[in-house]
Amino acid sequence: YQDDDYGRDLYAGLRRGLGKKVSSIVAKVAYDPTSADVQPQVTQLKASKANVFMIFAFGKFSLQAFNAVSRLGWKPQIFVNDVSSASALMAIVPQNAANGSISIVFGKDPAAPIWAKDKGIRLFQSILRKYGSGVTSRDLKDGYYVAGMASAFTMVDALKAAGKNLTR
Repeated sequence: YQDDDYGRDLYAGLRRGLGKKVSSIVAKVAYDPTSADVQPQVTQLKASKANVFMIFAFGKFSLQAFNAVSRLGWKPQIFVNDVSSASALMAIVPQNAANGSISIVFGKDPAAPIWAKDKGIRLFQSILRKYGSGVTSRDLKDGYYVAGMASAFTMVDALKAAGKNLTR
């Protein structure tokens, strides 16, 4: 997990969720979010003989973790957090490591066929086509763009609700 509030919160949530089975965690390893690579941490987790691997990381580090799992020939059951399970990222991880992974996703992935006719996804795509610069078909299926646009819509709604005289 990432050694900051983000990663520690995810790890704490896992511990709470496991309840009385929390002792089944055989190892935990944090990584510095400013480090270059997480392969040493993945190697350490493999050495623990864990058969489940929770990846609580952002994109680059998640990709590195999957690459390390593949290089090490490790075959744990992998769970990957929402931020690292976007189709755009999962499409480039080694499939021998990613196959069978379970993602913890709470948003709509525009690359997933189930959302192809979804009103919100279609709105996102029409706005990106209209205002995006150099938009490709790949961009229209990128969950990171959806997340960014959702954040922007939320910010606009918050500013509208705050009224015309903004203060601290």
